[in-house]
Amino acid sequence: MFVVLKGARTVIARPDGLVAICPTGNPGMATAGTGDVLTGMIVGLLAQGVPSWEAACAATYLHGSAGDLAAQQLGQAGMLASQYNVQSIPALFFFKGGQVVAQMVGARSKKDLKAQLDQIA
Repeated sequence: MFVVLKGARTVIARPDGLVAICPTGNPGMATAGTGDVLTGMIVGLLAQGVPSWEAACAATYLHGSAGDLAAQQLGQAGMLASQYNVQSIPALFFFKGGQVVAQMVGARSKKDLKAQLDQIA
């Protein structure tokens, strides 16, 4: 069993004592429904066969990144879980032929994204 403690910096902990602290996310995510979104992301990865630790860490990171993207676009005040759930999570990935080819995480501009895609193509 793993524990995901959602907070200012979400903490993921394993029974053997290993702990990961997620660097993504922002105060605008402290609103109703964000924990449900995170849970759904974790369970979705588990359903695809991703091991528990990796699913918890990846989902937490992507969840926070989606919240950061939404905050950049909309501002943190009054952010709703549905705003970053529907709009920002899909925007974190770019697909080519059904495969994830680049992640927006870390890209600061469209030029950065184009550079990521050019490296893969």
